[in-house]
Amino acid sequence: MKKIISSLITILVFLPFNGKTQDIHFTQFDKSPLVLNPGLAGAVYKTQVNLNYRNQWTSVESPFQTFAFSVDQRINTKSRNSFLALGIYALSDNAASTVKTMDIKFNVAGHIKINRLSSIGLGIQGGMLQRSLDPGRFEWGSQYDGSSYNSAILNSEGSTYNTIKVADVSAGIVYSYSANEYHKVTGNNDKILNFGVSVSHINRPKYSFVGSDERLPIKVTAFANSLISLPNSNVAIGPSLMYIRQNKASEVLLGTRVRFLLQQASKVTGFRGQSAASIGVYYRHKDAIITSLQYEISNYMIGLSYDFNVSQLSPASNLRGGFELSLRYAAPNSFGNNSVRFR
Repeated sequence: MKKIISSLITILVFLPFNGKTQDIHFTQFDKSPLVLNPGLAGAVYKTQVNLNYRNQWTSVESPFQTFAFSVDQRINTKSRNSFLALGIYALSDNAASTVKTMDIKFNVAGHIKINRLSSIGLGIQGGMLQRSLDPGRFEWGSQYDGSSYNSAILNSEGSTYNTIKVADVSAGIVYSYSANEYHKVTGNNDKILNFGVSVSHINRPKYSFVGSDERLPIKVTAFANSLISLPNSNVAIGPSLMYIRQNKASEVLLGTRVRFLLQQASKVTGFRGQSAASIGVYYRHKDAIITSLQYEISNYMIGLSYDFNVSQLSPASNLRGGFELSLRYAAPNSFGNNSVRFR
């Protein structure tokens, strides 16, 4: 049964996109900002570096493993009411050692201050998307000798599959709000909100292993993140939502985290940085229940999450879905030390 489920999942990965398939994405979507929306480059931090790892379907024969790295940086301008940001991300995905994807994108974004507390940004992203298929992982009709499958017979069918290399373009718009001109949550009245919409594969690149005119469908992604302090406490709540639509496939992920401020920074020596811990619960519609943990100290963050599969695959997966690890360096840090925005 596990081998059958593994084969079915693999087949779904590389079926032409007139089926219900989706791009690669992360459960901790706010920790992979440039994968989520090009407008997020420079939207929150002057400098941001993110590293993501996902391991999915370990309960079946071969897991899916995804790595992503991104960095974005604001560029100083003479204007105090606007700025530019540059970024780059690289993503590598290995689906059951059968389908491999490499995605490299360069990013530019411009942000304008609407008022003292909010801004709006537009980002454009372009680069190369490559996908390859290992036909040796499958059994082909030409390898049957009349009575059974014979791996010694030369495969004449899988050799017709080509590696895909295409240019790919995306764009996104993002709105950001911070109630105190700092992107932080340390007091009793702090509020942070980010939401946006992006459109991926605007140029509809050809995306067929057999050289047909099959085109990669446009993908629309909407998200919203927030973090709101509870009065007279060191606790904040952070509801979030993501919606993806690509052709006939769609995904809805929603939930919240609770953030506890653990330690204030040392105001005299500066040797002791502020720290906070978060726990969260999320739900991906008809697919998974997700638990998450996050720890922040000064400029650094580590996030862990696990997807408990509750879809129709759960009899084979035994509820095991995907594990994710996220690492982030951000400057200024998320506790607001010297982090006045638009400077």
